[in-house]
Amino acid sequence: MERMTEKQTGALREDPVILLGMHHSGTSILARVLHMNGIFMHPTMHHYESKLFTRQVNDRLIFEDESRWAQLPIMSVDEVMQKYDVVKSYLSGRAMKKFIAAGYDGRSRWGFKDPRTCVTLPLFLKLYPRAQLLHIVRNADDVAASLAENVKQGVGQIHDRAHWKALHAAYVQRAREFGRQHSDYLEIRYEDFCLRPVEIMQQVFAFLREPLQNATKAFLQENIYTHRINIA
Repeated sequence: MERMTEKQTGALREDPVILLGMHHSGTSILARVLHMNGIFMHPTMHHYESKLFTRQVNDRLIFEDESRWAQLPIMSVDEVMQKYDVVKSYLSGRAMKKFIAAGYDGRSRWGFKDPRTCVTLPLFLKLYPRAQLLHIVRNADDVAASLAENVKQGVGQIHDRAHWKALHAAYVQRAREFGRQHSDYLEIRYEDFCLRPVEIMQQVFAFLREPLQNATKAFLQENIYTHRINIA
């Protein structure tokens, strides 16, 4: 059996970038931009999500049900925090190994995105108190319209826009409540990102204390559009 190196068995850096935002709020394109600019987002699933954090931690260890993320009321803070010990134990034995296997160099900034983290954020802030939080917020009516048109993991298609709008409000409220109590929190608007992508990402990377690379700037200029604004 191949012997694990010290880098593979060590802990991840204590200052991850946690990308927050309701489903269909621009988190996928934002995660892609972060990743291409040097923040290793562990994109082992579609939409630049990490299977480790999305499927294993949020879905299986915390929610324990693929449909729970879409139910109202959202999981209480007390319920979330009851999962802290099992999540901490799980990540301590696997996180670095999983990241290295996906191409992480063991030293650089890293992060993850999963809309469910808006709900489970209190746990992750206890786990990573030095995390930087980036929260993207989109117009609630547009989010509801987009979600009502799509089949979603664990719940199928829910056409009820009122349900999605209420869920959006609960997600944003939880993320804001704990984000604003945290020392490193930045909130941006999806609409501003679409209209002024380079300007907004300059603000984001200044917040993250990372330079905006020229290749990233070119990508933003060529690939960010405004056609998803005001779809409702």
